[in-house]
Amino acid sequence: MASTSRVQEIIEKTQKKQLMLGNKAVVQGLLEANVGFAAAYPGTQESSDVPSSLVKLLSYISPIEVSNHITEDVWMKVLINSTINPICTIGKIPLGEITKFKPSVFLSLWIWRELTNVVDALGMKLGLYLGQLYPEVLYSFDIISYGVAFTVMRKMFSPHKDAIPSMLQDVINGRKTEIDFLNGRVYAIGQELNVDMPVNKLIIDTVKQIENGEKTPSKGLLTKLYRQIVLQ
Repeated sequence: MASTSRVQEIIEKTQKKQLMLGNKAVVQGLLEANVGFAAAYPGTQESSDVPSSLVKLLSYISPIEVSNHITEDVWMKVLINSTINPICTIGKIPLGEITKFKPSVFLSLWIWRELTNVVDALGMKLGLYLGQLYPEVLYSFDIISYGVAFTVMRKMFSPHKDAIPSMLQDVINGRKTEIDFLNGRVYAIGQELNVDMPVNKLIIDTVKQIENGEKTPSKGLLTKLYRQIVLQ
C-alpha cells in the first residue's frame, strides 16, 4: 500500500495530474492516499459498490466490515468507551479488573443504563455490536439480569484483560483526558433531553478532580463512589 507521500512523489514525477474514473479507480485512490474513513451513499448502486470492493481487498490484511448503520455503531462505541474508560481511570485498574470488583461492576452497569437512556430519548435503536453485545443485556434490574450482565461483561473483557484504556494512560502520563468528549458530551445531550444522569455527573466530576490532582485514583475511590450512590 503506497503512502500519501509516495502518491505525491509519483504525481510530481509525471508533472501532471491524472483523472481516474470508475469504482476500481476510486478504491485504488482511497488505498494509496491512506484514507482512514470512507463513506458511500447507500441509495446509489455504483457508490455502494465501493465499500464492498474495499472490504474484499483489505480482508487479506485484517478483519474488516461494512456498516449500514454508522450512526448507531458510532454511538455504541461511544457508550462502551464512556463506560470502561472512566471506571478503569478512577480505579487505576486494567480492563480485566472491572468484573473482579463489585463496585466497578455496578458502577459500569449504572453508567451504561444512563447512557442508553439518552440513546432512547434520541429515538435510536442500538443493534448487535461486533456480534456480541446487545445494549439491553447490560440492563440490571434483579439478580438474574445482573448475572447475565456480569457474564457478558466478563466474556467481552477477558480477551483484553491487561489492556490499559486511553483515559487511564492520559492520567498516568499527566495529560488531559477525553472525559468531556465521552461522558461529558453524552451528559450534555442528556440534559437537553431532560434525561437524569446523576451517576455520569459524579463520574465526570471525579475524573476531572483526578486530572487536577484533587483526588488519587484507586479501588478505594471506586468503592467510595459506589457507596455514595447506594446511599443517595
